[in-house]
Amino acid sequence: LLLQVLYDIQVFDSYCIPDSKIDATQMCAIYGRLGPSVNAANPPGQWNKFEINYSAPRFDSEGKKTQNAKILEVVLNGITVQEYYELERPTAGGLGEDEVPNGPLYLQGDHGPVAYRNITLTPIAKQAARNFGPALGSQLGKNVSSALTVRLPHDISLSYNLHRIKLAGAWQGDFLNVDETQHYRQRGSGKAQP
Repeated sequence: LLLQVLYDIQVFDSYCIPDSKIDATQMCAIYGRLGPSVNAANPPGQWNKFEINYSAPRFDSEGKKTQNAKILEVVLNGITVQEYYELERPTAGGLGEDEVPNGPLYLQGDHGPVAYRNITLTPIAKQAARNFGPALGSQLGKNVSSALTVRLPHDISLSYNLHRIKLAGAWQGDFLNVDETQHYRQRGSGKAQP
């Protein structure tokens, strides 16, 4: 599937491939960039159900890109296999290099017989930014309700999603802003700590 004909979410028969061998070319991979977290593909002859939540790149009035495209979530057969991946440029499988604010959905079938049915596109109205707590919202741009964040040398920070037991995000630069969040408490104090 090519989102805006630029960003490739792979459609491929990956049914028999063990999770340990899944790479950035398998079913639901962000092609050439990131493989799915698990192999949730159904066997050949059975339908697979995709749900893709995607945010197109944004541009200012002069056409300068102000925000990268983002794969917010990919769900295959009820299992989340991709979460929050920022696309700084089109993927290797894309049909061009020029990013635009809008574009078509391109259905691929270049790896053997494939059929599509029940396709629904649902534009999501632009919403005001949600407050996920200053601690993670500014760094990750998504809701992670329970996380452990550590700071490493060279101003690198890592946040782990404690519900999914996996990396939620990584960045270089400022550490979490905990000055005004109720989520940061010293044990037993019940008060926010700067």
